[in-house]
Amino acid sequence: MCLATAFWGTAGGLVSAIHENGFAAAALLELVTGVLLTAIGVASGASLRGALRRLGWWLPLLAVAEAANAALYFVALHLAPIGLVMAMHLTSPVILAAIGVARGTRTGCRREMGAMLLVCTAIVMLTASRTAIANDSHVLVGMFLSLASAACLALFISIVKRLTPDTSPVMGAGVQMLVSGLILSPALLSFHSRSSVAELLLIALLLFAPAPWLYWRALRNISAIHGGTIQLLEPFFGSIVALAVYGTRPGLVEGVAASCILLASWLETGATVQLNLRERRLSLE
Repeated sequence: MCLATAFWGTAGGLVSAIHENGFAAAALLELVTGVLLTAIGVASGASLRGALRRLGWWLPLLAVAEAANAALYFVALHLAPIGLVMAMHLTSPVILAAIGVARGTRTGCRREMGAMLLVCTAIVMLTASRTAIANDSHVLVGMFLSLASAACLALFISIVKRLTPDTSPVMGAGVQMLVSGLILSPALLSFHSRSSVAELLLIALLLFAPAPWLYWRALRNISAIHGGTIQLLEPFFGSIVALAVYGTRPGLVEGVAASCILLASWLETGATVQLNLRERRLSLE
């Protein structure tokens, strides 16, 4: 999961400064990834028909969730600071925990309540930031799109976790990415530059494609919330790459808000560990 996060973070950092429609960028990355992973799956002996049968009616929902997640995320990367977008995009562990508390499948503890409070504080702080609004009127839109992508990511993680035990990781990831790319494919007509297409192709082949395969493999052994929490390393990879390649520096308010969100997800990880230990003790008794 850490390796998948490094690939995704690096890819996001590079895509953030490519001046193309976020929907088009997402479509190209997902299509190339889907074709490559599906071809690798077939070459390695995995059954495409078997994967489609096991994914079943989950496939359309999974593809729509991923298409929306990727498109909203890449659009947001062009509207708001990269570290902020990545941090808000990765609030999925807190979202999953909040849903669990609301449904009664998780018992809210102090750490979880603190995590949710930190996320709300970060959002309010960013929304009320006169500096952010004065410098870039698109920042608030980028923040909203980041949160929307986080909700889609939470749904995506939950579905993948359900499907991984019975599905080949490379074939499952390939088919899902391919269908997601096809959903977004009309946006390919909006590309303005051949050089941007070439850059995105390289990013897809070298960085983006390995990530979903590694992600599907990892979710066989860890929980959805743990998987989402490990992804919190993504802003660090993305911000470092954006700074090194493009000289993009995060602002103070964005940095503090992103730190609050990262702390919230760290608290959520501890809450999940406590819950798992409690369940093990009860099962032993």
